[in-house]
Amino acid sequence: MRLLNDEIMLPFRRPGFGLIFGACALMLCGAAQPVTLDEFNSKLSALEPKVAAALSDPARTRSLARRLDRDETTLAQLAADPTSSRDGLQQAFHSLQGMLALIYVAYEQRAEQCMMSPGQCDYGTAEEIALDAEYPLAWSEFEAAATIYADHGVRARPLLEHAINHFTRATDVLPTPNFIRENLLGRAYCERELSRYDRWEYRAAIRDFNRVLEDGPKTAQYESALKALKETYAAMNYIMPLEVGSR
Repeated sequence: MRLLNDEIMLPFRRPGFGLIFGACALMLCGAAQPVTLDEFNSKLSALEPKVAAALSDPARTRSLARRLDRDETTLAQLAADPTSSRDGLQQAFHSLQGMLALIYVAYEQRAEQCMMSPGQCDYGTAEEIALDAEYPLAWSEFEAAATIYADHGVRARPLLEHAINHFTRATDVLPTPNFIRENLLGRAYCERELSRYDRWEYRAAIRDFNRVLEDGPKTAQYESALKALKETYAAMNYIMPLEVGSR
């Protein structure tokens, strides 16, 4: 992600959403092999018709959503590489965003239909698949705004606002402590990036970073939140209160 002092680093990398639902629940999935940007775009292009064709099949759609989750991590790594072409990154982002949004919208609509017609369909499965897509969708929009479109505020700002909405909604749908912290951290990164256009967003970012820290230093998100909070105070030319991070 782009820090406020214009340094570049990868953001906190949340575990794939499959860690919450499904086969990866007990251990991290294997890391993907290095891929060039051209290879990555070719893989995404080949995947687009498969995603469209799978929407009526929950099992296939869930599998594809989790694959796209891993692809979102690959995009973040490629976006942090200064040798990656802007055009290639934009192509990859729009392809990935389009597929994730397609799954999210289809299954969120299905979940709403299930709520209106109890017993007619499986609300839990539909909502889980919607979240499988929404979570990496939010991260991809943040990463695109912070790297690919960092110099294009007209494009970056709406992406950040969309990502904030997704992080917020996902937290409301699945209010488990670890998932809440991950989404708060993602939202705080977005708010801090938004402060480039609206300085008041610093306050929102600080609030969310502190909410992550409240759960103590043993959580997976603590060190990332503390580091980001220190950087945020430094960017504001403020001294961080001594009690923050002193647990």
